Amino acid sequence: LPICQILVCDDEAGSLQLVSTALQAGGYSSLQAQTGIEALRVLSEAPVSALILDLMMPDLNGFEVIKQIREQPKLAQLPIIVLTAKELTRDEMELLRGKVSSCLQKGVPWKSQLLEQLRVSLNASVTKA
Repeated sequence: LPICQILVCDDEAGSLQLVSTALQAGGYSSLQAQTGIEALRVLSEAPVSALILDLMMPDLNGFEVIKQIREQPKLAQLPIIVLTAKELTRDEMELLRGKVSSCLQKGVPWKSQLLEQLRVSLNASVTKA
């Protein structure tokens, strides 16, 4: 099986490092982006198996990034896992429904959840392909 490249997008360097380390421990390689614009650029240039995305970012927020990704046919099926410190409102959850594989809260023990969700999402996208 080829190594899955996972794009991690978070404006906090500490979070990027933490998530990348967790991914490596899970056997994934990771690419990093600190802005939504950068994430979209990486997605247009590199083969990425999934995206782990923070919602609160300075340039394009995560909702906007998701919207732009879902408008691109070749990325329409990309698994997106939201990892955010933000308490999501019901409206925000509604916005994300059907567009992302899952939403995880930073601060709760998210690492094993993240790897599990990733495994499930990647398996699902492989079966669809």
